[in-house]
Amino acid sequence: MLNLLDNAAKYTQQGDISLSITFNDSPDHEPSLAFCVRDTGCGIAPHHLEKIYTPFYQASENNPGAGLGLAICFELAETLGGSLHLESEVGDGTTATFTLPYTPGDEQLAIHSLPALQSLLPAFDAQGQGALIVEDSPGISEILDSELTDMGFEVELFGSAEDFMKAATSRDNAPAVIITDYNLPGASGSVVLQAGRTQWPGVPVILLSATQSRNLAPSGEHSERYSAYLSKPIDLLGLRLKLVELCDLITQS
Repeated sequence: MLNLLDNAAKYTQQGDISLSITFNDSPDHEPSLAFCVRDTGCGIAPHHLEKIYTPFYQASENNPGAGLGLAICFELAETLGGSLHLESEVGDGTTATFTLPYTPGDEQLAIHSLPALQSLLPAFDAQGQGALIVEDSPGISEILDSELTDMGFEVELFGSAEDFMKAATSRDNAPAVIITDYNLPGASGSVVLQAGRTQWPGVPVILLSATQSRNLAPSGEHSERYSAYLSKPIDLLGLRLKLVELCDLITQS
């Protein structure tokens, strides 16, 4: 990518350079990511374009560099199991598309929490306050249940936003905190946020996600942002300190 962007900058004295990334999950092909660098520079003539992948080849003696940049790009693309394709017209610029096979990650196989010595984590007492956790990963649910129970919360676990909403409508007392993943089966964490804010406007809702941004907000009437964002794998110290801040916990004696 650095070589492709560097080339685009070298040969675009005026105009634009853009980088786009697209994901292809067509059932007819292996999943792939395509990185496309476009420029509106001088372009490459057809007879030069045919030889551009050859090491040390330069279309002009006045060109900067040793003629290795694109040759290295082609070799790297092939080594990574992908491909590099160039399209160019003189005076109209060049488009370089690097395609790379993509293997989706599996959250169930990832580590669930960062290493931490339990004895060194600060101890706080939630005094039986309620904590509602919406998480479809059994491993992460287990860690959150253990951590919050150890802090004195009464924990309720939900595997989906739909399960959470059913329980929320029949619950009399407001919880002290709601913790939700974003990528859930069925409705997303945004629905949990909306339902929680509708039912209990003052209750903090923490987003715990490996993929979503702290600035994520749903659309609609109840589109307030999450009270806090925690990433995965879970930082147990960060989790405890954030719960202390949002729930006004006291130090455990």
